Amino acid sequence: MGPWRQPIDRLQAMLVPETSQVDALRVQQHDDARALQARQEALQKKIRDIQQQEQALLQLVRHHQPVSREDVARARQQRDDDWRGHQGRSGHPARPGRCIRGTDS
Repeated sequence: MGPWRQPIDRLQAMLVPETSQVDALRVQQHDDARALQARQEALQKKIRDIQQQEQALLQLVRHHQPVSREDVARARQQRDDDWRGHQGRSGHPARPGRCIRGTDS
């Protein structure tokens, strides 16, 4: 704590806290320590849950190779463009009554 730097009469005027106040502070400190421990344990559980979900996501991507709707739309558009280009080069028009997907909108 170090040496007292105030006048000695100020030290003499200080009152010792009641035992009930000290006990209440000890109980509060104990409760705070338990609450801290519970929150730390909950945090560790959340971290484990996140790690498990990240692992599951990585495995899903590795095994199923999902694509976005935008990727599918681009692939379909590319397919349709390639098909139209192929029809133009072959000299065979599209059969009557048939429409190419994506152009009937």
